[in-house]
Amino acid sequence: MTLRTPPWTVFAVEGFLERVLDLTEPAIQASLGTSVAELTGDWRFSQALYGRGEGPMPPTQLLGHLAQDSGRIGAMKYHSAKNTGRGFGFVVFSDRLSSRRSSFLEVYDPHDLIRHRLP
Repeated sequence: MTLRTPPWTVFAVEGFLERVLDLTEPAIQASLGTSVAELTGDWRFSQALYGRGEGPMPPTQLLGHLAQDSGRIGAMKYHSAKNTGRGFGFVVFSDRLSSRRSSFLEVYDPHDLIRHRLP
């Protein structure tokens, strides 16, 4: 199976996020019954099985769905699997960025060529 996507563009983003589930914290991992190994492990095989209906949803996807469905979590912070020990990333539930809250994301562009902000 080949995954086809349109071209991607990479840009820097800055902002402020509320209600972040910090999966880099060992105590949070323990309370959720997960680990750094599970959160940063290779998910491709289990995803392929799940996609063919031959296995369960990968744990990281299940966690993401549960966080989204809770209605209480705005984002999740996680360890980078590529920049081990130094990097991290965020999953942002963009529908939780509301003009009534202080959460926002915007493109960082010191030259003002790209102006975009969520919400």
